Amino acid sequence: MKAYEIKKLIKFYSASATLGEIFEDFGRPYECPQCEGTGFYQKKVVVPYPRGLPDSGWVPDSIEYKRSQCELCDGHGYSDKEYKPKMVQDGWQEN
Repeated sequence: MKAYEIKKLIKFYSASATLGEIFEDFGRPYECPQCEGTGFYQKKVVVPYPRGLPDSGWVPDSIEYKRSQCELCDGHGYSDKEYKPKMVQDGWQEN
């Protein structure tokens, strides 16, 4: 959280408000099961070494982690609806 965001929260809620009160007022009580409350998730992507170079076959493929915003909670980390995994694993269903 940035300093200007904290100042806006203090101005809106007052300096004596607890974090619990602010979080309850936020309106998203359920933790997102896809990103586990972080608002983003990392996907492992294997980047193959280019073919045709003299050392191809000797150099291993590199692994990169792509960070993207969670689509289920729109990057908030918490949702106003409770999601549970489907047994078929075709995504998430809303309860």
